[in-house]
Amino acid sequence: MGLILVFDMDQTIIDSSDPYLFNRPATPEARVILKEKIKHALNWNVVNIMKRAAKLRPHGVTAICMLTNNSSTILVSAVDEVLYELIGSKGKYKVHAGNVDDREMPDKPYFFDSIMMRQHSSRPKTIDDNPPKRYIDIMNMMKLIGIHGVGLETMKDVYFFDDIGTHNLRAEFNFMSEGKYKDHYIQITPPYNKRLEDKTDYRPILHSLAAIDKHQPELPPIVAPLRRGPSITYYKVPMTITKLPSAQPLPQTPYRPRSNTKVNENNLGLPHSPQEQAVHKKPSMARSPLMDAFTSPRQGAKGGSKSRKTRTRHRRRRLTRRRK
Repeated sequence: MGLILVFDMDQTIIDSSDPYLFNRPATPEARVILKEKIKHALNWNVVNIMKRAAKLRPHGVTAICMLTNNSSTILVSAVDEVLYELIGSKGKYKVHAGNVDDREMPDKPYFFDSIMMRQHSSRPKTIDDNPPKRYIDIMNMMKLIGIHGVGLETMKDVYFFDDIGTHNLRAEFNFMSEGKYKDHYIQITPPYNKRLEDKTDYRPILHSLAAIDKHQPELPPIVAPLRRGPSITYYKVPMTITKLPSAQPLPQTPYRPRSNTKVNENNLGLPHSPQEQAVHKKPSMARSPLMDAFTSPRQGAKGGSKSRKTRTRHRRRRLTRRRK
């Protein structure tokens, strides 16, 4: 028998912290948006392991399964559909008739060989509605797809991936063969978040796959697909430099020189403005010293002492004539 890979979904395959994954409108457009959000929330280290394992089905790898406590058939089927489109490998889920727990899932091709959700009829009911994940659940999934003869000795071929490290499978791996297969329980560390670095130790499964396909036991570089959108054609337009009218240089004017050539009104023969004429007009006589205001008037100057004596004499004559 080949390897059996069993994956949890939330915070293992995808980062399901986006509320839209659970609270979405019931429209066809909403499913398209849902798939796009799933695609950009995938744990690409896990997806690359699935892709490598899918190439080895059904001989080197017997089954790739999902064991989740999520109960949303819409979300689980959408996650499977995205993986089917990305990896291009068809599993056995819904191929075998008679499984009543598959009826609520849509009829389409599936990537996984078997899917077991929280409400599956073979799982126990618990108070917190969070059933344990056990090795017997894996055995039941194998029976549903027609693979029989799976017992405890098959545990050496089983690898389980989950972000929670306290499921029953942890103790079962530690118990079987004195803990020889305890590293088959691969805990996603930290619980997958697309904003955090994945520090999970994937070496156990990588070495097991390398022993089958003879490739290196390492993960390829993570290359997530780009968002789909309308194709855009880019045309290269030759660059031409055209000066706009507002960018043309202003005509040169003789009265506004823009260099230090000392061009002015004097050497261009232009008249001064009235303000400049008043400012630049030379005074007609020298300004008198301040002390001249206290000196006696000069002789012969109009309005001097001689003029005052003449005016007084004429006034006396007029008065004398009137008395006669």
